Amino acid sequence: MNMRFFFGITLLLIILSLTAGAVFAGSVSFSGTFAGDPTMAVVTISTPNCGSQGVTQVLYDAFPFTVTVTGAYSFSAASTGGSGTRASIYIMNSGFNPAAALGNCIAASNNGNAAASIPATLNNVNLTAGTQYYVVIFDDSLSQTTPGYNFSAN
Repeated sequence: MNMRFFFGITLLLIILSLTAGAVFAGSVSFSGTFAGDPTMAVVTISTPNCGSQGVTQVLYDAFPFTVTVTGAYSFSAASTGGSGTRASIYIMNSGFNPAAALGNCIAASNNGNAAASIPATLNNVNLTAGTQYYVVIFDDSLSQTTPGYNFSAN
């Protein structure tokens, strides 16, 4: 094997491993579903604050991320269902324990309204470069029938 080729591939793999999970200054958006997802005990919300640890189980998706620039970030999640469905957001710092999420919950939003096509929004969340966070998107409907969500951050 050519040494330059080997060095180039090795360098590429190192760069990819260092940037995995990183969110760079800019925007990101994706969609997901709650079908077959695990459950966690809900944390009550008074946007933008995390309230108390509840016991009601909700379906969720959790994604670790870091930012490369310290600053204020905004997040939104919209339910892909109609009336009676809701996708909401938690931002966790330093770890995510679905059995006791309140301790790491630094910001949250449940101000969306699927029937009116209004996403849950969370604005001006101060994040520090290089710190690992988790965005947790969860089904915030009483019936746990929200089919999925569209998420964005910038």
